Amino acid sequence: MKERGFPFHQQTIQRIEEGSRSVRLDEAFAMAEILEKRVEEMTWDREAIRRNAARRAIWAGLPTNIVDRVMKEFLTEIEILEAIVETGFDDALGMEAPTGIYCGLELIKRGLERTDAITDQFYKEAESYAQALRELGELPVDEAEEEAAIEEDFQSPAEKRVRDLLEKHGSSIPKSVSRMSLADLARTFAGESDG
Repeated sequence: MKERGFPFHQQTIQRIEEGSRSVRLDEAFAMAEILEKRVEEMTWDREAIRRNAARRAIWAGLPTNIVDRVMKEFLTEIEILEAIVETGFDDALGMEAPTGIYCGLELIKRGLERTDAITDQFYKEAESYAQALRELGELPVDEAEEEAAIEEDFQSPAEKRVRDLLEKHGSSIPKSVSRMSLADLARTFAGESDG
């Protein structure tokens, strides 16, 4: 503070901390600059400082933009696959669909299972963040409302169509197909859908 032209001594700081001396506005701005803080941050009580630090840490720790981007890219690929599989079932006209179509359906099934597992894991790990946000008043406490918001976020029309297709035809996947590796499913599907 002395370097900034303010005659501060140890006793001056002690009186300020005790509350027996006020800080002038120009002194407050100089202190904030030295401490790399905003003036309003210096007027908060300890609880407000803790809450602000927690809020910053929480929002910095939630990689929702990454999760959203990966989910959108994945669902775009699944939507393309779903259109091909749906067409294959439509073309079969009530007869047994080609094995490749069932392979595509099995790929969709496994993909959605993996996506659901990733989403569940993300929310499980994020629960501590969510709890902290609730305590800070940043999230609704109503769990039903929160669940509805989560469902709405991850149920796009494309995903709904894909899940409906799986619901409609998933139980008819032959056991021989459901036992295939991902690589074999992809090869068989690509081979039959190309030809």
